[in-house]
Amino acid sequence: MAIDPSSSKSGGALLGDRTRFQLDPNDGGVYVRSMAAKDYLGGVSELTYPTMTVMRSKFDFLIIETVGVGQSETSIKDIVDTVILCVQPGSGDTIQFMKSGIFEIPDLIVVTKCDMEKLSNQTFSDLSGSSSYLKNKNEWDIKIILTSSHKNIGLSSLEKDITDRWKWLIKEDRLNKNRYLQDIEWMKNSIIREFGLAGFKKGFEKINYKKNPFSELARISKVLKS
Repeated sequence: MAIDPSSSKSGGALLGDRTRFQLDPNDGGVYVRSMAAKDYLGGVSELTYPTMTVMRSKFDFLIIETVGVGQSETSIKDIVDTVILCVQPGSGDTIQFMKSGIFEIPDLIVVTKCDMEKLSNQTFSDLSGSSSYLKNKNEWDIKIILTSSHKNIGLSSLEKDITDRWKWLIKEDRLNKNRYLQDIEWMKNSIIREFGLAGFKKGFEKINYKKNPFSELARISKVLKS
């Protein structure tokens, strides 16, 4: 899933990320879904979570690319199992990394274009020096990986770390718990977006969080509209 920014003037979006992917048109196992962010903040779209839920039931692996994010777009953490932050060489120093909110959420950090050796090594060093400030809510050891798609460097290591992260989530019994909390967060944000904080407070005690989040949201919305 590729989330593209929407124009503040026209409201439209180019949805051009898919044109950069080199895919075999005969490979029926790969599906690309582009989506406009519209006026939704946080680096994703309002429909990213429900669309992701449908696609997750169909495909073995799902990658969500957010719009280009800055220091505070962190909604992706409430959607996916593993957050991978891609950092370009020369994109900041230690202080910049320390003050950036986006660095509080990743499970894996990928320094791209490591064939630009001097810049990428400096960025890797800065990130490693900021490792104590990479705040993660659990005991998972955040990995920093150097990669280059141009020279095929580090991609096997990245694949291994993603697999290790998945195994760790299952072993620590965190996968289903995290997804349950994500369901709750999505319902909460959806209610606030449509009815405001007052509407959420009004419907808070009526929400059954153990039910399907989509049918429950429809039920609560109907209650709040009545």
